[in-house]
Amino acid sequence: MKILTSLVVILLFLMPGLAQAQNDPPRLVCITVNPDGSNLLRWLPPFSTTGFQKYQIFYSSSLTGSFDPLVEIDNALISTYLHTDANANSGPRRYFMIAEYELANSIPSDTLASMWIQVDNSSLTQAFIKWNPPAKPLPFGSVDTYEVYRTLSDGVWTFRGSTTDTSYLDPVVICNDSVNYQVTLSNSNECQSVSSITGRRFRDITYPDKPVLDSVSVDNNGNVQLGWTVSQATDTYGYIIYRFEDNTWQEIDRVFDQDASSYLDDQVNACGLSPQYAIAAFDSCENKSPGTFLTPQRTILAQVAAYNSCERSNLINWTAYENPAQALSSYRIWLSTNGQDFVQLADVLPNELSYVHNNLTVGNTYFYKIQAIFGNGSSSSCVISSFTSDYNRPVFINLLNVTVTETAEVALLIESDTEASIQSYVAYRSTQLPQANPTLISWEAINGSPVQTIDNDVFTSDSSYYYSLAITDSCGFLIDGSGLHRTILLTGQGISDQQIGLEWNAYEGWSVQKYMVYRRLSDEPNFSLIAELPPASLSFSDNISEVGSGDGLFSYRVEAVSANEWYGNKLASMSNPVTLSIESGLFMPNAFRPGGTNSSFGPVYRFTGYQEYSLLIFNRWGKLVFESGEVTKGWDGTYMGEAVPAGVYAYVLSYRNQFGESIRRQGTVSVVY
Repeated sequence: MKILTSLVVILLFLMPGLAQAQNDPPRLVCITVNPDGSNLLRWLPPFSTTGFQKYQIFYSSSLTGSFDPLVEIDNALISTYLHTDANANSGPRRYFMIAEYELANSIPSDTLASMWIQVDNSSLTQAFIKWNPPAKPLPFGSVDTYEVYRTLSDGVWTFRGSTTDTSYLDPVVICNDSVNYQVTLSNSNECQSVSSITGRRFRDITYPDKPVLDSVSVDNNGNVQLGWTVSQATDTYGYIIYRFEDNTWQEIDRVFDQDASSYLDDQVNACGLSPQYAIAAFDSCENKSPGTFLTPQRTILAQVAAYNSCERSNLINWTAYENPAQALSSYRIWLSTNGQDFVQLADVLPNELSYVHNNLTVGNTYFYKIQAIFGNGSSSSCVISSFTSDYNRPVFINLLNVTVTETAEVALLIESDTEASIQSYVAYRSTQLPQANPTLISWEAINGSPVQTIDNDVFTSDSSYYYSLAITDSCGFLIDGSGLHRTILLTGQGISDQQIGLEWNAYEGWSVQKYMVYRRLSDEPNFSLIAELPPASLSFSDNISEVGSGDGLFSYRVEAVSANEWYGNKLASMSNPVTLSIESGLFMPNAFRPGGTNSSFGPVYRFTGYQEYSLLIFNRWGKLVFESGEVTKGWDGTYMGEAVPAGVYAYVLSYRNQFGESIRRQGTVSVVY
């Protein structure tokens, strides 16, 4: 009896442990969502399977819905189940299990849900991923970190990151593709929970920041160097270089480097033209930033517009630098002489596009470049150059001769350097020496040498003139010539009715070989040579006694002949013409015999030159018996066709002589038979 009581006590002590072992449930640890939406459940069997009858799995299609029996499994050694109809890609599915024993059922296991993932692509540049946890707290044996994976259309899964949260933000830099995500949760029980696969289509339509073109410069080879500030967009893949050609923007090249900030355009010669540039950035999806087309930059085109050999200066022009990155403060001119180092020549205001470089040295080559200054930046032009040559200066200018023309002007014969350009001749004229205040006469230059020019503002019968010569060269500079010349002034007077005296000044300017004296009577068309005199002779007496007719007018000229030859000929300078009127002695006979040797009565003269001539004859009673208005027509001693009686008759003679003087003479004449 005592033994039986002890056995009962032992059984009673063991019964609670046996019941607890038979009530121990399985442990759900992992759920894997397969691509087809089925769920693979994994669990840990109970500690003891004594009296095991079966597993019962219960299922709910949502996180809040009721549970329904799903399946019964009568093999205690099975620890997985594939729920093929779970459709777990459309939402989370919840599960719990019960183990049935001979004596009693286990308590329910922890509820475990499949992870359903959701992806938000509203930003297009990043994916917002969220999911439900398998359980709270996490299943037995799970780590506390989720791992996020992504695959594109190529099907390759890549690890994107890990998190202890149930959401994740993944940057998406994809041009245009579908992106799928999956989340895993590892478990120490040799399994992992795997989420559903969910994706969205992502399309990158965001363009990178517009770069800032800060300068375009020309190097010594005429190539254009562009500089810019890089785009700050992380997805910048490179830069597009544009040049304006044929009235449109042409893409000329691409730079495949996000950090690049310069480009050399070696396909253009910017020393002869001024190309215009713009730039844009592009990303890996070929999204292009706005180009700098509204603020393009153009290279500076510089040129030596004009070299002034007269002033020895260079005029430099250049085109404006357009749209600098900062406000343009000035243009800086750099100078190199004969290839030496460049030095700063000058700074000019930003609205000035030219500069005159003065005080140049003939024979030097000057190199220039123009630099636009703006803020901390600058842009330079191509190097231009100019060789400074001297202009063609006249080597000589000579006054060869001066002579008085037939029209009382002075002709100047000029010899000049025909290899040089001459603007005009300038003569200094005076009537005495020294030429303290000479009169300046200017003529436009005539091509050739020697040339003749005329001074018509002279009075050659009143004075002789001194001439010296200068020229204005092609630069307008006055250059004095050689030679001082003097015209010949001829004067004369009647010494008597038989002789005329002439005087003149010596010709000055060259050596005189001889003087030639010419005379012309009023009834002669040309002058005739009447004397040749040695160079020391400056006067001449002309004996006119042998000249027995005419009107008493004598014209003279004197010509100086040079001792030397120029251009194969001797030079000659003619004086002014001088005309003298000689009044011959006029004799009135006191008697004449009609029909005799002196058959008529009238003046006896040597030269005719009378004007307003009148001869009147009166008888003793004062009656007019004869009248004549012609000097060659005398009285024949008749009146009305009848011979007058012998006797004394009165006459009145009046005329105007060669000098314009009115003469009146009266007397008597006897008629004898």
